[in-house]
Amino acid sequence: MIKRIRKLLTLSVAIIVVVTLLIPAIPAMAAGTSVGTQVTIASGSNPPVVLAKWEADRSASLEDGDPTHVQFVPGAPSNSQFLPPVVKNGNKTVDYYAVVTDPTGWAYVKEVFAYVFSPVNSPAPYNNNPNRPNGVSALFKYKVAYADLEAGTQSLTGAQAKAIFDDAVLKKLIYLGAGANVTDISNELNQGVYHLWKGSADLTYEQPAGEYGVDVYAVNNGSAMSSVLHNTFTYVAVAGVEVDFTLVDYGIVNIGTYKLIPGDQIWGTAPATIRNIGNTWAHPKLSWDDMGFGQTGSGAGATWNVQFDSRLGVNGVTSVTSPQFRQTAGGLVSTGVPAVVLADYLGLSTREKLDFSIQVFNMVPGKNSYTGTVTIEAVAEPFGPGGAGSPTGVAD
Repeated sequence: MIKRIRKLLTLSVAIIVVVTLLIPAIPAMAAGTSVGTQVTIASGSNPPVVLAKWEADRSASLEDGDPTHVQFVPGAPSNSQFLPPVVKNGNKTVDYYAVVTDPTGWAYVKEVFAYVFSPVNSPAPYNNNPNRPNGVSALFKYKVAYADLEAGTQSLTGAQAKAIFDDAVLKKLIYLGAGANVTDISNELNQGVYHLWKGSADLTYEQPAGEYGVDVYAVNNGSAMSSVLHNTFTYVAVAGVEVDFTLVDYGIVNIGTYKLIPGDQIWGTAPATIRNIGNTWAHPKLSWDDMGFGQTGSGAGATWNVQFDSRLGVNGVTSVTSPQFRQTAGGLVSTGVPAVVLADYLGLSTREKLDFSIQVFNMVPGKNSYTGTVTIEAVAEPFGPGGAGSPTGVAD
């Protein structure tokens, strides 16, 4: 045993001697620089970060409600402005974007999502969603799930993600998280350090106009959740109505006798029906021409030979008016009489009967048949505090 140890010691010394003899053969080298290294094992306590977010539609301007981007105020929570479709059963698609990172790297981000909320003062049923998550505001509209646009076989490159972000910056849509800046985000997106996430969801034609809140969160594989990043976008208020008739036929009337032409609530039948296709409560606004009846007398003492009435709903307030336009050889000429805005108004996605009446006081000698035009538009009625108000109409 002692001999074996001596042999091993001898062998070790021999190796040292060989190595020592080889050292002079290595070429001389400049002194290197020592750089420290460090790593921390993820514990799940370091959350991801939502650095920036924005919303866009699919128009060239990314916000058709403000295509020249003049509504933007730096630092303000409201950025994008979207127009409703103003079409029965139409939808407005909104794309939701977020730039996200994680201290452990982009691959550690598991989920990005947004809670979207209807505007304050939205009327029922938009102000009390029974399907909202426990403890979340009654204005909750829906949850939007995002996907990582830079992950997967059809993923964007960092340069493509940067281009999308830079375009949104140019159009003044970006809302930044605390301490973030657009230059750093753009650079890191280009390098693939930060990733761009996107989700999409629709707003229906009758969703209430106003400021929609968007709360974005990110969750990583350690189940750590980011701080919320909140902003709003505007669903621009646009009043709109449509009717199911192309002619108001008063039939045969007697001079000096009031005649009513009632509507109904059934869409598509002959009696007049009007419905709301905008995202506000809506008053009908009406303008008539004089159908060629003209006036009796001249100057300040002249009186109109025809008068028109209109009413929304069975118990609506009747509005009486003289013509807003006069037929002349050169076309219609304004009479200076203001258009009639009915006192009653339609609720969101409702329809109602629209009544018309006429009273003729004098006729043109020898002329028995008259034709004209009534123009029907809409004027918005603001939602009351807490969505309070008394719109009319049945669900459409």
